[in-house]
Amino acid sequence: MSSSFIGSKIAIVTKSQYRYVGTIIGIDSQASSILLGNVKCFGTENRIGNFSNNQVVGSLVPIMQFANSDIEDLKIV
Repeated sequence: MSSSFIGSKIAIVTKSQYRYVGTIIGIDSQASSILLGNVKCFGTENRIGNFSNNQVVGSLVPIMQFANSDIEDLKIV
């Protein structure tokens, strides 16, 4: 992923089937990760997932980092 995407709003579905939407604020190629700001968690949305912490669903998190290996799907929204 190119640094030209910084500032873009994206939706990520993780391997645990949770969907997150946020703005790309950084890309770390050495750590193979992406940093999002103003991230909202939408939960599994009826996808079968293996994550059971429902406290984060609907919450807004200022900054979250996602390892590329944990991302199942990524779309620019």
